[in-house]
Amino acid sequence: MPPDAPASPTATPAPLPEELLLDIGIAVEPPVAGDGHDADLRRAESSYVAGLLKTALQNAGVGYAACPQPSRPEAPCEPAALGHWGAVRILSRSSTAIDLAVAVRVEESDGTHMALRVRAIDARGTLWLDKRYRRTATIYRDYRGQDPFASLYAAIAGDLTSRLLALPHATLRAIRSVAELRFADALVPGAFGRYLSATDDGELEIRRLPAQDDQLLSDAALVRTREHLFIDTVDEYFADFSDEVAGTYAEWQRASYDAAAKQRRMALEAEARARLGAVHLLAGLANHSMRKGSPAARSQGAPSREALASLVDGASLLHGARRVRQAASKSAEGQKADAAEAGSAMLPAALELERRQRNLEHRVAAQVADARHAMRDTHSALRVPLASPVPQPALFAPLPSSPVPAEAAQMAALGATPRQVSPPKIKLRPLPKLGTALRGDLGQSKISMGTARLEASARGMSRALDAKSAAYTRQQTARAYAMLASAHVRRGDAAGAIAALETVAAHEGDISDAEFAAAQFNLAQLRFRQDDIPGAWQAMRSGAGAAAMHRTACAAICSPTARAQAAAAAEAVLASGAYGTAQGCVAARRRGAARGLDPMVWAQVHQVRDQIDKGRFNAALAAIDALLVRYPRGPAHAALWREKASAYSASGNRTGAIQALEKMLAGDGVVPKLSERRAIYDLAHLHLRAGDHARSLCYQQLWLHQTGFADKVCRAACPAATDQRLAQR
Repeated sequence: MPPDAPASPTATPAPLPEELLLDIGIAVEPPVAGDGHDADLRRAESSYVAGLLKTALQNAGVGYAACPQPSRPEAPCEPAALGHWGAVRILSRSSTAIDLAVAVRVEESDGTHMALRVRAIDARGTLWLDKRYRRTATIYRDYRGQDPFASLYAAIAGDLTSRLLALPHATLRAIRSVAELRFADALVPGAFGRYLSATDDGELEIRRLPAQDDQLLSDAALVRTREHLFIDTVDEYFADFSDEVAGTYAEWQRASYDAAAKQRRMALEAEARARLGAVHLLAGLANHSMRKGSPAARSQGAPSREALASLVDGASLLHGARRVRQAASKSAEGQKADAAEAGSAMLPAALELERRQRNLEHRVAAQVADARHAMRDTHSALRVPLASPVPQPALFAPLPSSPVPAEAAQMAALGATPRQVSPPKIKLRPLPKLGTALRGDLGQSKISMGTARLEASARGMSRALDAKSAAYTRQQTARAYAMLASAHVRRGDAAGAIAALETVAAHEGDISDAEFAAAQFNLAQLRFRQDDIPGAWQAMRSGAGAAAMHRTACAAICSPTARAQAAAAAEAVLASGAYGTAQGCVAARRRGAARGLDPMVWAQVHQVRDQIDKGRFNAALAAIDALLVRYPRGPAHAALWREKASAYSASGNRTGAIQALEKMLAGDGVVPKLSERRAIYDLAHLHLRAGDHARSLCYQQLWLHQTGFADKVCRAACPAATDQRLAQR
């Protein structure tokens, strides 16, 4: 059963007499205005959703009256019509020939979320329902062909049916009588005004009923029958339309759901990479700041190898976060294109539906006009004075819009909490596409790179650049050298890659900031591996400046809002007794003060480490398992799980390392505070590499909160941000 599927009814209400069944008219409201890229889709979706609601209302009149008998327990429940509603139809225009008017409008729909604004008013003008319904879909394969938002339509039908069953029969009879008199009075205004009166609330009530043989009422009943025939015909048009677009709409829903899920994953990945990258970058900056002293001295000297390693790692993570955000942006654009394509596919059916409606309405309008003139002549012949017109409550007044902030709606679609502080965005100036000559010269080299023929790829690009570089623009040349650098890196030629990247960096004024920053970060990594610390530092400074990376890191970690946000999240996690939320981390059971291991235990741990260093991982793991049995609690227990995680990590078993560290934190052993923090930090990295970005973020928040990282590094790495925070206090 789908996650939100309504449960089978357990009680069978008594069926209503046929003369009390209310006819429902569902009016299609225009969709909420959007960006325009999906206007055709929303136009068709409104009519399609009305059909789904109609089906739900019709199903609300089906119960399970013939359930298993004690003598036949194997017999299934048989559905039986209980007669909750009369005719349920979709309307193309407002009509007073119905008993209950239901207006529905799509306010949100992206395959993952569906929100409808629904209002129901009966013929008296009494409001039955005015509510916004919203549901979230889960994995589409769980629905087994059923609409993923069936529970939403069932909820609307359930609320209306509950209201219906709570009314006495006399009220239902009055609603049907008022509907009949309203329709007749609309044909000859004032002819039936003496039978109706308006209350202080603007609702209609019956003062008295006309005679059963009233000629004018009989004529109005004939016209009302024609109106019902018109409504039935239009309803058939809507049914044909729904059958025609159902497949296209379902495909769009599923594709949109998949795209939204992908964007949520990308948002989590970008956030996890950005925050961990900011930690590395600020740690490196703070380390350098505290070593070098004054700002002037810091600007001249290169940082230590440890500080530079932290900077390089941070830049790599932050740059990766930017690439993920760009990919998410492209995915969102693709989602818009899919919506436009689905709308174009459904547009012919929507236009045909509207054409058929207009043609039928014109014919019916002429017939109603003739009937109105005839009824007026009859009324004049009867010489009955017209009463003052009774104010008619509007059945289909425009629905109000729900106040949903644009930013909150966008973040809800991503399934994330709205962020109050956003890092500065990099303004990108995309490089032009490769020219015809360059594509021809380097096409074969690109193919070679794709097929792992790296030597041939690098050789082909080098020849093309040497022979025809004068024919290329500076922008095209920079892009070609970036491709050449990639080929050199993949084939292990660090010197060739550095030379190519230096050429790319020399075209700073001709390429985008992002391309220039990427080249500098790659240069920093390559020079760092070759122990060229000053050169790596210079490349790091240039790349970070072009990407505004320092400012981004400070905003993500050191701003007052970011600090408060991380602290609140971590406190909520710790108060719940677990490291994390629903996505999150493992339960924390016991902590303890740091104390040394027993010398005998320490000697055994040292032997295990020696086996790990020698690559004898299986022997180390077997020894650890035996020791865990001997030391089921205490600092030794936690230390052994830590060594087990080291063995798994050294052998390339990331999953085993994660499980070992989480068992260390959640196990029976007392975990010293320093060991706990180190384990949390390692888990943040391991989960990031494993692709579990939600857990990585969870551990990052805890680590930031428990270590007081921002208090330690922000004054040194982000003095402006720290001064601002202190001023705000």
